[in-house]
Amino acid sequence: MISILAQERLLGFALGSVSMGGFVLHQRRAIYRSIAEADGSPYVYQVSVWLLPPNLQPSSCLLSELLWRFMA
Repeated sequence: MISILAQERLLGFALGSVSMGGFVLHQRRAIYRSIAEADGSPYVYQVSVWLLPPNLQPSSCLLSELLWRFMA
């Protein structure tokens, strides 16, 4: 069993990582928006999927198969 102190540290790390990720995402969007406004081009933010190789298209069958392999 994990001690209470270790659980608190893991929870703090997880919450800190999520909040920092949100902050970084917000800053990246603001940077891209300001660059697009300076160029006069429309602002388009594209989110890429980093978990899958670029030659694979995300599909429900593939994602469910990956989830079943991960959970097994």
